[in-house]
Amino acid sequence: FGGVPAVEVLKPRLALVLGAACYTLYIASLIEIVPAIVLAFSFVLGVGAVILWTGQGVYLVANSTPTTTGKNSGVFWGLLQTSLVLGNLIAYFLLSNSSGAEGARTLYIVLSSFAGGAVFLFSLLRPVPVELERAAAAAQVGPKKVPTALESLVSTWRFLTQSDVLFFSVFMFYSGVSLSYFAGDFPLLMKKDDVGLVMASLGAAEVVGANVCGRLFDHAGERTVVTTIAVPSALGLVFAWLQSNTDQALGPLAFIAAICIGFGDAGTNTLIQAWIGRYYASYSSPAFATYKFMQALAATMGFYGSPYLSAHSQILIAAAFLVAAFLCIPIFERLRPRRS
Repeated sequence: FGGVPAVEVLKPRLALVLGAACYTLYIASLIEIVPAIVLAFSFVLGVGAVILWTGQGVYLVANSTPTTTGKNSGVFWGLLQTSLVLGNLIAYFLLSNSSGAEGARTLYIVLSSFAGGAVFLFSLLRPVPVELERAAAAAQVGPKKVPTALESLVSTWRFLTQSDVLFFSVFMFYSGVSLSYFAGDFPLLMKKDDVGLVMASLGAAEVVGANVCGRLFDHAGERTVVTTIAVPSALGLVFAWLQSNTDQALGPLAFIAAICIGFGDAGTNTLIQAWIGRYYASYSSPAFATYKFMQALAATMGFYGSPYLSAHSQILIAAAFLVAAFLCIPIFERLRPRRS
């Protein structure tokens, strides 16, 4: 929740710059592995992630209208997940054509360069319209009091404990379960040399799914999006179960599972961000902080627990949370506020 007061003080554009810089420093620390330095910059990465994700959420909502919320959320998530395509393809070809240490070093140099370029591009973003409006209001009625860190934390906690947000949080939590499964458990169902290609196909499905679900949200209604997400998400787990019985053989099952999981995950995250933009635009900072908190909590539990679980157990747990998340949606729809 520390991202809320940070974004209040820094404003979204500077928050994006600072958060991206933390990511860049962490990636650069992997060029030459020194355990103490990597550990220190892992902490820096965690701080930067809180600031970056809260800042991008506020910036996204402030630059969207009720008719473009879904599209903008889909475009954002699709662009984000192009990294799964490009990153996995770059890793696949670099690591397959050079020795392990040399290939990894080259890979992290390339990724650090991309990340550094992103920091520069973030600095060129325009101030969000809300900031301009506040500046104009301040010029007329005097300076606006910036909430203290404690006040921001209290307001975020109050937001989280609202009845509608509690049910919404179950869906947010499921997004973290999905993340931990496809990033940590699913790649173990195939041989190490095949992971790059399969995950690149998952990334391509993420890009397509985000844009499709974003446009459906604006033009076909939310329930259409929910159905569009639920079916491939369930099928992805079914095909992953079948893949787990193939002794890591690379075949159609792995790619079909990856495509279904990627499409469902993209739709899930696009829907969450579009819902925040449509119903909680006035509370975008605590809403996105809650989103990332629930997602990170689920992902952390998944990453720590997966070594002690069989492949089938991991799939069954993901399926249970999938069912719970989608069962909470009708309750959330009844409790949520009107459009923000």
